Amino acid sequence: MKKTYLLLLTGLICSSAWADGTLGGYFYNQQAAPTGWEWQSPDSVAVNKQQPHAWFFSFRNIEEARKVLPENSSYWKSLDGLWKFHWAPNPDERPKDFYRTDYDVSQWDDIKVPMNWNLAGLQKDGNNKYGDPLYSNQRVIFQHSWQPMNDWKGGVMRTPPTNWMTYRNRNEVGSYRRTFSVPADWKGQQIYLNFDGVDSFFYLYINGKYVGFSKNSRNLAEFDITPYLNKEGEENTVAVEVYRHSDGSFLESQDMFRLPGIFRTVALVAKPQVQVRDIKAIPDLDETYSHATLHISAQLQNLSKKAIKGYTLQYSLYANRLYSDDNDLMEGVTASTPLVGKLNSKGEIVLETTLDAANKVKL
Repeated sequence: MKKTYLLLLTGLICSSAWADGTLGGYFYNQQAAPTGWEWQSPDSVAVNKQQPHAWFFSFRNIEEARKVLPENSSYWKSLDGLWKFHWAPNPDERPKDFYRTDYDVSQWDDIKVPMNWNLAGLQKDGNNKYGDPLYSNQRVIFQHSWQPMNDWKGGVMRTPPTNWMTYRNRNEVGSYRRTFSVPADWKGQQIYLNFDGVDSFFYLYINGKYVGFSKNSRNLAEFDITPYLNKEGEENTVAVEVYRHSDGSFLESQDMFRLPGIFRTVALVAKPQVQVRDIKAIPDLDETYSHATLHISAQLQNLSKKAIKGYTLQYSLYANRLYSDDNDLMEGVTASTPLVGKLNSKGEIVLETTLDAANKVKL
């Protein structure tokens, strides 16, 4: 069976340098529950989170793809809006079983996502229902110690001086829940749940099952939730347990307000089982700056249950219009790369090509 994937590149710069193999600190397993220690374990960055890749999306057709942004794709669905929310001043007071589908959250508050919970809790009388915004210029805002050298756990929950704001609320926890449905026309696709920004650590559960966790609050956290979804047409439940502080907070002690919560968009994303997982596009000009080429490497991934063959990646280049969302097809600037042989189930391969733009690129 022959299949062709068309990749549209807008502009000349679309780059990503993927690592060979799995990045350190990323782990993949099917454990039934977290240990509860992950948010204080610098030896692990994530469990079951997708490896980093270039920022791009799947679209149903060329017309959608030319609009570039994900909200214009039929394979992207926002989960922004109202979520059920519970705030606790420290981990011991959090609702530990809230992720269970039979746990009643009907009396919980509503919170808007994306939004940090400190500002969401501001009351008209000046009080704050969900803790206080904390500002610090680079200093770590919880008690910590660098000595002895092997004492790298437990730093978040140490007792700070009594005049520190974290003395009262040692490590706030926000528990989020909502339901969602998967569009019927996504049948047969891999379904991912994307968190564009969560400060600073979170556990993820789908339909009462533990999926994984993520640190690194300023980068995309993407999870393949396909195995955890209910049958087609049934409603699903997502639960997210967010911790204000984690060992990752040591690396995020910048000159800024420390504002915890789901502060960027949450979205469902559908991708084909045979997909371009990552792409790297490097532009180049000759010595006269008059002849342009684009060196493209694409990482093709097969998540289906059988080997595939007969696939081709085809590229077209569109030129962006300055200060506009519009773009124009650059006629004759195309390239294609066939998959030679078979790609086994769960396999990956890098396909490379060069797109020759000749003198059609204007500097």
